[in-house]
Amino acid sequence: MSRFVALIACVFALLNGLSIARETMDERARSSRQRRSEMMTPVRRSPLESRDNSTWRFLNSKSQAYAVDSLPDLDFDLGEMYAGQIPIGNDTSRNMFFVYEPTISEPVDEVVIWFNGGPGCSSLEAFLQENGRFIWGWGQYSATENLYTWVNLTNVLWVEYPVGLGFSTGNVTATSEEETAADFVAFFKNFLDIFAIKNFKIYVTGESYAGRYVPYVSAAMLDENNKESFDLAGALMYDPVIGQYEYVGQTIPAVPYIQEYSKFFNFNQTFMDQLASAHESCGYADFIDKYMVFPPAGVQPWLEGGFNNKSAECDVWDLAWAAAFQPNPCFNVYEISSMCPILSDPLAYPSDLQYQYDGMGGIYFNRSDVKAAIHVSQDLSWSECSGPVFVRSAGGLYGNGDTSLDPIQYVLPKVIEATNRVLVANGDYDFELITNGTLLSIQNMTWNGALGFQSAPTTEIDITLPDLQWQATFEASGLGGYDGPGQGIMGVQHYERGLMWAETFQSGHMQPQFQPRSSYRHLQWLLGHIDTLYVAKAMTNPENEYVSLNKQRCMNEVLVAQADEVKNLLIGAFNTPPGYRPAHAKGTVLTGTWTPTTLPSPLTKAWHIQTPTTVLARFSNNTGIPTIPDTDPNATPKGLALRFNYPPAAADGKRKHTDIVAHSTPHFPARTGAEFARFLKALGEGAAAVDGFLGTHPHTLEFVQAAKPLPVSFGTEAFFGLNAFKFVAGDGVETYVRYEFVPVAGVAHLSDEQARGKGADYLAEEIRERIGRGPVGIKLIVQVAEEGDVVDDITVHWPAERAKVELGTVWLDAVDEEGLETQKKTIFDPIPRVEGIEPSADPILDFRAALYLISGRERRAA
Repeated sequence: MSRFVALIACVFALLNGLSIARETMDERARSSRQRRSEMMTPVRRSPLESRDNSTWRFLNSKSQAYAVDSLPDLDFDLGEMYAGQIPIGNDTSRNMFFVYEPTISEPVDEVVIWFNGGPGCSSLEAFLQENGRFIWGWGQYSATENLYTWVNLTNVLWVEYPVGLGFSTGNVTATSEEETAADFVAFFKNFLDIFAIKNFKIYVTGESYAGRYVPYVSAAMLDENNKESFDLAGALMYDPVIGQYEYVGQTIPAVPYIQEYSKFFNFNQTFMDQLASAHESCGYADFIDKYMVFPPAGVQPWLEGGFNNKSAECDVWDLAWAAAFQPNPCFNVYEISSMCPILSDPLAYPSDLQYQYDGMGGIYFNRSDVKAAIHVSQDLSWSECSGPVFVRSAGGLYGNGDTSLDPIQYVLPKVIEATNRVLVANGDYDFELITNGTLLSIQNMTWNGALGFQSAPTTEIDITLPDLQWQATFEASGLGGYDGPGQGIMGVQHYERGLMWAETFQSGHMQPQFQPRSSYRHLQWLLGHIDTLYVAKAMTNPENEYVSLNKQRCMNEVLVAQADEVKNLLIGAFNTPPGYRPAHAKGTVLTGTWTPTTLPSPLTKAWHIQTPTTVLARFSNNTGIPTIPDTDPNATPKGLALRFNYPPAAADGKRKHTDIVAHSTPHFPARTGAEFARFLKALGEGAAAVDGFLGTHPHTLEFVQAAKPLPVSFGTEAFFGLNAFKFVAGDGVETYVRYEFVPVAGVAHLSDEQARGKGADYLAEEIRERIGRGPVGIKLIVQVAEEGDVVDDITVHWPAERAKVELGTVWLDAVDEEGLETQKKTIFDPIPRVEGIEPSADPILDFRAALYLISGRERRAA
């Protein structure tokens, strides 16, 4: 057995059969305190508390020159913040300007990089008006704290990219995304050195034309092949340029979009008819009919020479854009619901119309006092969008000098396949880059072995985060509570093969600005704090980094994708043959009966706890190797899956059942599949990474170090359910419990000397012989929780003095002679689906159920 297999085997009991989340969901190990910060709900922090900069995490002799103590007109403490210009490599004549804000929560070893688009628009716009520590938005008299700042969750780096815009100065020489990405890598190496950053997870994000920047920069980081500096973990793009921008992103979907949102455009009927006629005659309707399908109909045709070759009457997007200002002089292509008056912008760029009230003091970042505060020369001039950032004479498809291929053709698939953590989202009120145009581009991209999404996005996104931005105003107006508790359904999500798609309702182009709660959710997903976008109710345990799945329990898209990848990983690691479980492959099946202890049960009204019935039990060894010797250290912990049979249903004659799964140690290595994936990644990176993970995850270390002796018999081993379940009694009283199995014959283990004398299949042989002498009894006991006990975290032990109640005894009296066939067709379900027992919010339950089901279906088909 390879070293990798040996390392991985010690923890495969995580799911007693299918045990890990995706290897490629690579997330940095975090301590319990850090985990609390990851799952924190945004909270109001007013006033902010000042902090002595001696406690700043990233302050050192090199970074001191970049420290920002205050910003003009911001009358609160900024916390730890840095800004300034950093050279590109060794060339001091060329540099990029940045703002860096470390998280205001517990420290995390990761950096989220943000780019704005253009090309030529500054990331300081996002810093000031989207996801930074404070917001000075359109129409605001002054800046206010941003309660949904990304800095709540992680360290954020805004960079004015590429050279040629804002305060990023030097000769503009690039004619491709590859060249500007190389510039960024050289800049970022210097940034890491200045702030003494090593072995951080890196996430690259941005919006608009940054749909080109993000994949190319991410790909350049991957090409560095240097985890110490460029450990790329994921990417996020809002309303992005990823495909044929003017043709597919704008023109083809323009007319259906205008028709859907006709009240915002308010065009007269004659013009609407003109647009509709062009949509048909120019071939756009046929294009949508053929290619806006799931799965895709095929690769979309390439428009040679770009959109410039199209006739004027077919340029429906530009025709509509120009006409939109007549009925609405304040029309905003980035947010079509905007009406007059035009709101003043401290950056003087609220839409295609540049506007700022008199008396605001000029463009904020062009003020001399602001320049001084952020360490830039007074000689530099700043505007939100400038440039050029490419050598325009180079041409390119869009005529701006960028000659690189569209991201969907190579670099974006490369990033998805490397990280399996990429999110693309589009706001429905954005006319600059239309939602269905972005989806059409995705349907023209091949990644992870298939073209486009295979099924259409349909899963709703329920935003449960509370309103903090306007809550005080509602209360002061006598309307407290009208704004909550959450927003409700605010979008649609879809996940396939490492790519998460999100359609954001009532959002324009700049999603963190228009829908900050949705954007906050997106970032939580990117960082791996949650496994789905569609609901995010916090768990009982504040340390839990997962959110409950209250809809489509178990088989949502994210879990399906995780399960499929994990299944393949396990089969590869163990070379598991078809027809066997990828973990806990070797097993023995027994049958028998169940006898309750007390009738009726005082704890639950569940039928099987009240009634004698037949049972099926499967004892198993760890790993996906069906021939592993019972004495192999990697074959422990042992597993037990027990099925209680219900009477046949009257309508279809099918027998119903419910299951319990357990293993032979009271410890568990991970709270979630995502956390286990991080451990798995550490295993693959070697001893140092494993030591680092174990050092910050005491529950994992506890599991690894726990004794796992060999039993004398399956009938002399204790097994632990570990997950909590809610028992509901006949009178409605609810009680949380955990299962334990205790052998009637008592617990008995082998000494090392005794174990050396045992054969490869001694457990199956012994249990057959033991049953020949009489039934083998196993008592089912529940440990009863008290108020305050954690019920949603499998790694948290309840106090030993908690009461235990015996529910009854399983009597196993026969070996299933068709054992291999029974094991092949039997799919155990860790989630009880019977009246009287309900699952807790423990995330492992959903994850494990998805793994069992997908693997079981393939096993049956083998």
